Amino acid sequence: MIAMSFTLVLVVLCASGFWEESGTRLFEVYGLGSMNMDSISFRFILLTVWVMVLCMLVYKGWGSRHGFLKVEKGIVLVGLLVLLTLLFMTQDILYFYILFEIIVVPVYFLINIWGSREERRVASSYFFILTLVGSLVMLISLIQLQLILGGTLIPYVAFYVRFLLESEEIGLYAVYREKPEFMDLGWFEDEMSLEFYLKLVSMGKGNSSLFVYNWILFGLLLGFAIKLPVYPFHIYLPQAHVEAPLIGSILLAGILLKIGGYGFIRFISPMLLWNLFYFLPICLCMGIFNVVYGGLNTLRQVDGKKLVAYSSVAHMGIVFVALLLKGDESVNASIYLMVAHGFVSSALFTVVTILYLRFNTRILHYWRGILMTSPIFVVLFFVLTLANIAFPTTVNFMGEFISFISIGQQSSLIFPILALSLVLSGAYSIYFFNRVAYGQISSYMSYARDVAWSELASLLYVKYFVVILGYSFLNL
Repeated sequence: MIAMSFTLVLVVLCASGFWEESGTRLFEVYGLGSMNMDSISFRFILLTVWVMVLCMLVYKGWGSRHGFLKVEKGIVLVGLLVLLTLLFMTQDILYFYILFEIIVVPVYFLINIWGSREERRVASSYFFILTLVGSLVMLISLIQLQLILGGTLIPYVAFYVRFLLESEEIGLYAVYREKPEFMDLGWFEDEMSLEFYLKLVSMGKGNSSLFVYNWILFGLLLGFAIKLPVYPFHIYLPQAHVEAPLIGSILLAGILLKIGGYGFIRFISPMLLWNLFYFLPICLCMGIFNVVYGGLNTLRQVDGKKLVAYSSVAHMGIVFVALLLKGDESVNASIYLMVAHGFVSSALFTVVTILYLRFNTRILHYWRGILMTSPIFVVLFFVLTLANIAFPTTVNFMGEFISFISIGQQSSLIFPILALSLVLSGAYSIYFFNRVAYGQISSYMSYARDVAWSELASLLYVKYFVVILGYSFLNL
């Protein structure tokens, strides 16, 4: 409760308008450098508080009746709340890296100790090893930054990089006039930016600085892509969701997977965005494949948790594509979609767990006829289904609407491919709802009753933010 109060005080400070001065240092934590909160970190901290409150509702309410209540889990939640708040406020990429690695440890134990089946040990190992591999590559890039620039504090590094690139001493001379075909994706607003980029190319021919910066960017991209996750680095996610307890799934889908996107916005954009041009084609292909592959794979799932997990992979593909395109609209679109997805995916994992407690299985084939026994639950489930397909008036609609407008303005080639995700999302969401709600009552249903008061409180809390407060939340 102390940690929750601490976070809420910070949120109130920021809501008062103090966060608008993005360059102002709020305070300094011993050993963690400067802490700062602007409009970006403010949204993610509010999302963190929302996710933690949902976890507490499950932890203190209906979850305790089914073996979820453990004192250790409460300690883990409070610790994660403090760590995530500091992570979203730090202005030093090195401390961001350290905080993220600390966060991985309690999540690993959530899956390994409180997971549902014996496969939880394999799932937690995949999760830990893959995130560790991405972090090691990222650490090499951070060491290079430290050696080249003498620090990893973001405002200092961004200023130093710009000064270095504009300095006449490193030889910005030759300018090419040829414009590559794949520059039509929004990276260059005018000929001046094109000219500046081509100067960087000519600089790289006689100087190793550009080559070194490319390797730094590669390490950061790989680390954040694994954390997002992007295909083919997503392989740990579905199994981790399946084996994790409800609290673990809510944390993973609601906030932890958003750290990769937040890191991209916070650290790659101000420092090395100009160099992303080298990696743009392959990264766009990965993002597009992530969307299509995730949607198609969701359609073939027979496990309720895996269905929601692959749905998350598809949505994160849209976020990744939006992050790659230049412009404030693309950045805002990616933030909106990440926050909206944090709401909806957490809610869907809560729904899946409620269904599991009634049928004692997660296999969709045995989930049917719930409308006859739980009409209130079906109504709430239908609202969340509409949110998952980005129906107007739901929070996901704002995120996807802004994302597709931003992508469509910058690339007429990518837009129709990504629009396929709307069809796929509608297909698997409606299939999921129809499978559960209609048909004869399944013989696997362990007890026929509507939602309990504690379950209803969790679902109404989720529905309130998804439908009523979602749009207002995103415009803070």
